[in-house]
Amino acid sequence: MNANEWDKFEKLRGQCSALKEILVPDNVWNKFQVMNSKERDKAFHRSMILLALERGYLNKITSPVHRYLMEGSRPKASVNNNYKNDLIELWMSKNNEKERHKDARIYMGKLVELQCHSLKLRKI
Repeated sequence: MNANEWDKFEKLRGQCSALKEILVPDNVWNKFQVMNSKERDKAFHRSMILLALERGYLNKITSPVHRYLMEGSRPKASVNNNYKNDLIELWMSKNNEKERHKDARIYMGKLVELQCHSLKLRKI
């Protein structure tokens, strides 16, 4: 990711409470930057959030977070801390490809749960 893209993401993160409070909170922001600036290994893993931004689908991740987990710019008090922690994209911090793959699937499952819940409610 080049410096211009990082600047864009950092600015967007400052404006989007779902990114700043749930998906990439302040306490992991530096680690997130380091993980995503490393040279890719043979598995070529990439951040799902950054890929969604690049491909124009970031709102598919952030919209359900805003709808179900946020109250204004803060997480709802009813949102369990473990659930919030599961939505932080840290799977890339694992040292080997197999562990990253396993954790990436778990992380993606959490995102898909939110998206499916959103689709299910729209049909009602």
